[in-house]
Amino acid sequence: MNPNSKWVYGSFIIIGLLLLITVVKASVVIFGWININDKALIGSQFTISTLIGFVCAALFLFYSLRSPKVIQVSNEVVSELKRVTWPERQETFAATIVVIITIVIVSIILGIFDLVWSRITNLIYQ
Repeated sequence: MNPNSKWVYGSFIIIGLLLLITVVKASVVIFGWININDKALIGSQFTISTLIGFVCAALFLFYSLRSPKVIQVSNEVVSELKRVTWPERQETFAATIVVIITIVIVSIILGIFDLVWSRITNLIYQ
């Protein structure tokens, strides 16, 4: 058994749960658009849209866990992520400050261009 398997299977489960939630919410919206009643199947919480979400998540998990190619690629991704050199807190903070300052400077420059062009177009149209 690959040592990365717990990360791979855990990520598949998390992706399956996210897929379940997304498909249920999308199904509810689509049913509302086309005026289909989302009938309760088992109790008031288990509706047709919930069933559709469970089926989609189960199909994803079945395909992902049964496909050797998907498992192999996922194991390779986990192995590569373990080799990544992640930035330290100080480095991340410094990079964030640089991004914020750059955004402020570019916003000021674009604001000045907008002001100048709006004045020029106002002079032309008057």
